Order: sequence, then structure tokens, then C-alpha cells
Amino acid sequence: MRTLVLLSAFVLSLSLSAQDVNSEVDAVRDACMDYINAFYKADTTLAHRSVHPSLRKTGFYWKKDDAEYSKQLEMPFRDLIGLAAR
Repeated sequence: MRTLVLLSAFVLSLSLSAQDVNSEVDAVRDACMDYINAFYKADTTLAHRSVHPSLRKTGFYWKKDDAEYSKQLEMPFRDLIGLAAR
């Protein structure tokens, strides 16, 4: 009987852990979609919901005339919000 109780508790804890993982995966997916849609929908509320204000985003762009990438550029949170607004 004790083994059955322990086994049941173990199975229950596994199912609860799986639910926690699923909810975390859902939260990450939602944050990613909010980030993307902030630009497509020009909705800064989505950017505020998905990006921390201490953001230090960096990136590059292809300079067609020079046939090379730009130097590394930074986009702080304020600039990201401004870009999403447009």
C-alpha cells in the first residue's frame, strides 16, 4: 500500500511539473508573439508587455552599396518603443 501511495504521489508530481513547463512554454511563446506583433501592429502596449525596460538590443544591417554589414548598432528600450509606434 505504501508503495502505491508513493508511486501515486510521484506520478502526480510529474503531471504537475509538466503543467508548470507547459505554462512556462506558453508564457514564452506569448512574449515572443507580443514582441513581433508590437512592430507589425504598431502597438507599443505589446512592446511594453514583452520587453524589459533594461533592454540593450544590438544588431547589424546589410549595407547594399558597400556590400558589407554595418558596425554593431544598439537599440535601447526607448528607441524600440519609438520604432514600434511607427
